Amino acid sequence: MTPQQIRMLAYAVAAARVGIGTAAILTPGLAMRIWLGADPHSSKVKAMAMAIGARDIALGVGTLQALGDGRNPAVWLKVGALADAADGLGTFRAFRKTSSPRILIGFIAGGVAAASWLAGSRLEETGRGSA
Repeated sequence: MTPQQIRMLAYAVAAARVGIGTAAILTPGLAMRIWLGADPHSSKVKAMAMAIGARDIALGVGTLQALGDGRNPAVWLKVGALADAADGLGTFRAFRKTSSPRILIGFIAGGVAAASWLAGSRLEETGRGSA
């Protein structure tokens, strides 16, 4: 990947993270019903969705700020990758004995984790956010 492609990947991951986090905060019941099939009216389910949404917004905004300021966003991207990997593993664990299509969300989380880790590693090699 070229340096410009790496930066674009980092921007895309960060922007998607902010968007998904915002959706989870604004519509927590829907977010968790789509992801886990959870009761969308449960206050506990909504609280978890909002916490995950806030996490994703913080990681996305941190990455975008670092990119915008010319700082290296590698740490933000790698921490986000770890969070996504945990989401993916948790999803696989919850649905491993079923044929639920929700297992696809685990694969998506894993793909985003890999993309974040790749972008973070490549940007880390350069020592700056400018790749």
